[in-house]
Amino acid sequence: MGFSFSRALIVLLPLTGMLARADAIVDSDIYLDRLSITSSSGTLNVLSPLNTSAFAQALDSSGVLLQNSDNEVDTTAHATVTTTTVPDAEGEIICVTCFHGLPFFEFAKADVDIPNGFVGFASAEGQTTLIGSFEITGVSGSVSTDFSAAMRTFQNFFTVASGTSEVAFTLTLPDVQATPILSYANPLAASYNQNFSVSPSPALTTSLVLQANTPYSFIAALDAESFAASAPEPASLGLFATAAAGMAAMLRRRARLRS
Repeated sequence: MGFSFSRALIVLLPLTGMLARADAIVDSDIYLDRLSITSSSGTLNVLSPLNTSAFAQALDSSGVLLQNSDNEVDTTAHATVTTTTVPDAEGEIICVTCFHGLPFFEFAKADVDIPNGFVGFASAEGQTTLIGSFEITGVSGSVSTDFSAAMRTFQNFFTVASGTSEVAFTLTLPDVQATPILSYANPLAASYNQNFSVSPSPALTTSLVLQANTPYSFIAALDAESFAASAPEPASLGLFATAAAGMAAMLRRRARLRS
């Protein structure tokens, strides 16, 4: 079982002189309920192995940076982080029949809850990736092949001083093209004291003409990201949020390079 865990102390923006605000909550959840690949003729075979991976990260301005990752072959991958302060993140691919085909359940979550009395910012990210390959046999020549994905999402903002949320899905066939053949992304932002939630259920479809008796790789990936900041005055939120988001992104990149 490929599993790693790291904790690092980081130095962040000084927050002296700021007053505490109320709760700031940002939730970003995405669930991939179904991924389907269907050929118009012949037999579509999912080839072994299927590689699953999950990644979770949470950081906040109290000096906490947590990461977790799990990489598996033909079985479930799960990674979660829960801090003692505010952000939580989770990613999981549950392979019900990974040895025999595509049925699986994949989700990524990133939830931030800044409690009363905590002045600063926090971010969370959850990622999952399924990498495999398939081949169409029993026929020859060109074969029309359908791809579809069905998802559920939930994004929630509650009494945020400043917050952002994004959920995303991509399905890529790197042997065919570098860009995803299916993709979905929903970036949202909330400003001072905005409360709202959305829960779209996107369904994506596309068709490609592939060649029979030729293996094709596929990569199905989910990503959920949440960021929330607490600040005392609306006029200061823009500068504070920009600086905090930039610091969070820099720390995330550095942490991944270390892992």
